[in-house]
Amino acid sequence: MNIQGINQQSLGPTSLSRLTVVAKDLVAVKETAASAVVASSQESSQVSISSEGRQALASELGGALHARVNEMQETQQAAASDKSHKPSLDELIEQRKEKIKALQQELKALANDKSETAEKRRAQIRTEIAVLSAQIADLMEQKAENEKQSSAI
Repeated sequence: MNIQGINQQSLGPTSLSRLTVVAKDLVAVKETAASAVVASSQESSQVSISSEGRQALASELGGALHARVNEMQETQQAAASDKSHKPSLDELIEQRKEKIKALQQELKALANDKSETAEKRRAQIRTEIAVLSAQIADLMEQKAENEKQSSAI
């Protein structure tokens, strides 16, 4: 069975209420038509929703959508406030130094552990310390460059 508008290369039909179904098997078409006539004579194909049902649906969906929009707005505001309070280079350097101290403490705690997992963790900590040290060097270089530019102005 092929549903026109969906099985095509496009993104889909513009309206789901205007889909046409084409059956390739003539026997299937006759059987479907006969069952459709029986079904339509037995029950109505139109469904209505009461006003209470619409209100309940609107309040459930609307409430969920409203909560999601509020959540997105709060996230955007938090991101904007984070951007407005950009940490200074000195703060970034201090954060890196504190992280290195914490990693060194963890490294000392693992000193007596001879297991394979402890050895892997020690290697990981050493790598993190090396990366943080490189970041501190870069930040200090940026700080010196900024000071050089500000003194030139």
